[in-house]
This record gives sequence, C-alpha cells and structure tokens, in this order.
Amino acid sequence: MQEQASVHPLDAFASDFIRDIDRHQDVRSEQLAEAFRQTYGLPPFPRLRHLELVCDELGIGLERMPEGLGAEGLNISTTETTQIYLRGDLIRRRLETTLCHELREVLENAFQRVKPGYQGLMTHDNDAMNSESDRFAGYLLMQSEESWSLFEEVGYNPVEFAYRTRRSLPSVVLRMQQLFSSAQERGPVGGVWLFEAPWEVVEAEASTVNDLRVAYSAKLNGFSQEKGTKPGLQQQRLAFPGDRSSVLDFPQVWGAVGEDEPRVWELGGFDLFGERNFICVAQPLSYGYWSQPWRVLLAAIRNDCRPLIGPWLAEIGQPGR
Repeated sequence: MQEQASVHPLDAFASDFIRDIDRHQDVRSEQLAEAFRQTYGLPPFPRLRHLELVCDELGIGLERMPEGLGAEGLNISTTETTQIYLRGDLIRRRLETTLCHELREVLENAFQRVKPGYQGLMTHDNDAMNSESDRFAGYLLMQSEESWSLFEEVGYNPVEFAYRTRRSLPSVVLRMQQLFSSAQERGPVGGVWLFEAPWEVVEAEASTVNDLRVAYSAKLNGFSQEKGTKPGLQQQRLAFPGDRSSVLDFPQVWGAVGEDEPRVWELGGFDLFGERNFICVAQPLSYGYWSQPWRVLLAAIRNDCRPLIGPWLAEIGQPGR
C-alpha cells in the first residue's frame, strides 16, 4: 500500500483556518492572529526568538536580505519552499514587526495554494496587502486583552507600554488605533501623534528639532479631526497635528524637545465648563550621548477622561486629579 504524502505544516494550518472562508474580505486579522498564536503557543507579546521557533516549525527559512534591495523584508513562496528575507541592519523590535508583516503574506499565499477557489489578495500589490499585513502584525505582537490591561495599568502611556512589552513605539501607536476605536468604547477619548526625525539623520548625529514631523498617529474612542458640523471638530482640526505636520507648528511640543523633558498643559476653548478641553502631554525621546532629537510623542486626552491617564501623569510628576 502506498503511504499518503504528509501535509506541509504551513499548508495544514492554512487549510484548517480557511476551510469555511472563500474570500480575503472574510479573513479577520485578529481571528487569524489568535488562531496562529494558539496553534503555536505564542505568548501575548512574542519576541523574536518565539517567532523564529515558529518559522522553524513551519519550515519557513529566514535569511538576510541581499544588499541593495531597499525593502525591510520580502518573502518567496513556492509549492516546495517558503523563504522570508529580512534586512540585516534592522533593530530587534523592527525585525519582529517586519517578520510578522511578512508572515501574513506567507499565509495569504498558503491560503491560495491550499484552496484554489479562495479569492485572495495579490501579495505583491503593496497598496492592497500592506494594510492587511500591518494589522496582522499588530494583533500578533500585542494580544488585545493583555494590551488593554497593560494600557490601563500604565495610564494609556504608549512610551511606557512600548518599554514594558519591548515593542517599537510606532507599532504601539498604530495598535492603539485598533484597540481604542469608537467600536470598542474603551479607554480615553483623544489623539496620539508621534513626530520622528529620519533615522539616517539621527544616526549621523545631525538631527535638529526642524526634522521632526508626524509619522504615526491614532485617534482614540471617537476622537476626530474630520470636517463636519459636530461641535469641536473644527477646533480639533486646527489645534492638533495633521499628517506630516512639523513640530515647529506646536511651541509646547518643541519646547519639550529643547528641554528633553516631558511637558503637560491644558488646551482650552472647547466647551464652556472645560470638560471637553484637553490635557496635553509631550514626551520627547532623544538618541545618543548628545541627546539628538529623534522622537516626541504628543497626546491630547479629553478632560473628562483625565482620571484614566492618572498613572501616566503621576509618572511625570503631574497631578492626576
């Protein structure tokens, strides 16, 4: 009797997950991440070593990216092998995010391989695929329930959250958008913006406050800067940063950078009684011996949510009220 060929472990997972799904629109990133986490025993905040072990178990080869390609990561899948290539100069936290991003593309290719009728995404179409890959990476690297609990403990401070979980600060800001959407009705109402200088300028110790621009942002629990007639929208649009805003447009923020110390202030004029005014926190992060400007995080939390950020304010010596 001829022995039945064994199913590749990656294809086995893909086949099981996609069994009742016929199109990519019905793949939910959090469900996929949790199924992957449970199947391979990943912790709530997996590190690079955990991800490497899973790749080994799945038969996914990890290689250094050839010089000159520019991208942080890429993957190549055939019927026989799957390889993920990662840029060799990435810091560990960025490596973890990039690896998870590439894993989502590997899974998408596997879905199409094991179920020919599945209407999948073209993984080489960055406009279509990147947002899916980024969402999956966020869910896999920061499990929802554990993240909610930790954010509550640290007063919704993304800098402290990133430190405790050893996640990159940009990935934490992006994850906040998912965790504290209006649909979740959890956490404070407000906005978070991360200004960054280009890394190559920072690393060359040539960065100045002029280089800091908004690179990532999150709108929490219904906070909006869209145009509209709802009270406060126009003020919020004018008072807070937009995409690629310069830190020079916000004196309190660049003042915090210049002092290399956090700043807290109240921004008024949003309602008569002050409940919908905002408590603002600017927290700078410098680099190297000479404290090169690198990042500064700005958070604006509505006053009626101030008790929620009490631990954050206490940490930087401000009353939580």
